[in-house]
Amino acid sequence: MRAYSCLVILAVVSLPAQLLVSAESSEADNMPAAQPATSTPICEETVCPRLYMPVCGLVDGEPMTAPSRCVLNNKIRCSAILQRTLGNKIPTVSFLHSGPCSPKAYKSIRMRQSRDMDLENIEDDAGKEEIDATQADLVDKEALADDAEADMDAGNEEIVAGGEESDAAKKEIDATQADLVDKEALADDAEADMDAGNEEIVAGGEESDAAKKEIDAIQADLVNKEALADDAEADIDHAKELNDEE
Repeated sequence: MRAYSCLVILAVVSLPAQLLVSAESSEADNMPAAQPATSTPICEETVCPRLYMPVCGLVDGEPMTAPSRCVLNNKIRCSAILQRTLGNKIPTVSFLHSGPCSPKAYKSIRMRQSRDMDLENIEDDAGKEEIDATQADLVDKEALADDAEADMDAGNEEIVAGGEESDAAKKEIDATQADLVDKEALADDAEADMDAGNEEIVAGGEESDAAKKEIDAIQADLVNKEALADDAEADIDHAKELNDEE
């Protein structure tokens, strides 16, 4: 059935010069015999030289070999003209490549394109899962930073209430506060990098090796920030111990 349909399509496209359709001819059937009906061709083909230099074209998505590029151009031009007049009843014709069509090669190209699309989808899913995990880890790090800041505020309140603060405790607290500000800035930079990575994945639909390396670098940076947060918490505890001793 499909082969028969292709033959019908080729027959329609190969003979556009003989297809005579006009408003006058459609109305002539309903006119009296005294008025002769006139019809004009919708599409006239260019006369092509009798050379056999086959090219491959597409007729409604299916490959079709034409004797020459001139013949195929006639079919493309007439198909466009007839489509404007008759609508979707006329198949779409387009140029594919020089040389005759190879059904096996065409099928291989379609299979390869489908396989490449599946691989891209798998890579996109893996990249999204990795980014989701990194985002969750970033949220946890931000919560830890907030806890450290709350502990710092509580320590400052205790020092103010006690009315005594040694020089060593002041230096440690100032250093810890400056370190905390740096960590918050680093966390903001990491979050901005993550947002940029998400926008690249959504827009492109694919993840490059550079993006993977960037994600690995961000994850390593987050691990370093967690270690720095632990050091800051230890410094806070040490500052509290000094205050208690005084």
